[in-house]
Amino acid sequence: GPRGLLANALDCLCRTWLAAVSWDSMSRLRLWGHARFRAGRVLWMLEELGIDYEHRPLWSRTADMEAPDFLAASPRRKIPVIQDGDFTLTESAAINTYLCDTYAPDSGWVPPPCTRDRAIYDAWLMTIMTELDAQSLYIHRKHQCLSEVYGAAPVVVDAARDYFLRQLESVTAVLQASPSLLAGAHTFTAADLLLTHCLCWAREIDWLPDDPVLRAYLDRNTARPAFQRYIAKGQGRTLTPQAPGPAPEARV
Repeated sequence: GPRGLLANALDCLCRTWLAAVSWDSMSRLRLWGHARFRAGRVLWMLEELGIDYEHRPLWSRTADMEAPDFLAASPRRKIPVIQDGDFTLTESAAINTYLCDTYAPDSGWVPPPCTRDRAIYDAWLMTIMTELDAQSLYIHRKHQCLSEVYGAAPVVVDAARDYFLRQLESVTAVLQASPSLLAGAHTFTAADLLLTHCLCWAREIDWLPDDPVLRAYLDRNTARPAFQRYIAKGQGRTLTPQAPGPAPEARV
């Protein structure tokens, strides 16, 4: 009868709606990691590319990292991590390169694959991530900001600062001749975004030299609208990867 037809129609409508909701939740890109840390690089890139995303602002060393949905995305408990449909990826430099290749392949954000320009881009990313980030800036974070976890090591921190400044000399030399880290690009690239994030980090811990080339580069890049949107969405904070973490009782 009419009631049966109405019930069937409502059931069909509900199933269609649930399927649409499920598809949207599966297809929307998700980023795990707090804006204060390396996830900030990815947030900034997402804003630059205009990608619709869901942000889960997870802190390191908290109980939230034991949540089943996070562990499914990052079994090693590493952030940042993105989920793009059925694809999962960690490491901020790799994530940003993937986003540019996938969502803006002809935009100039990254050079085309299998080219010498791409090899130079890759070399700069590895230099930034190893020499400036892991070997220098993160040493400060580990042994000064997180000394209760990793132990205080002032001599090591001082040596890391000296190393950072030496490595920065080659960067400054390139930027004296080009507005972009990729000499000849004459545009803002994914490599520049990564370098700018590290320079902001250095500025926050008073490691950035008072160099007019670096200052102009940093001011120009942080004035970008996407950077300002990222800062606004990141609770209005500047890039402060060394900022204090959650209360000790929240740590695991």
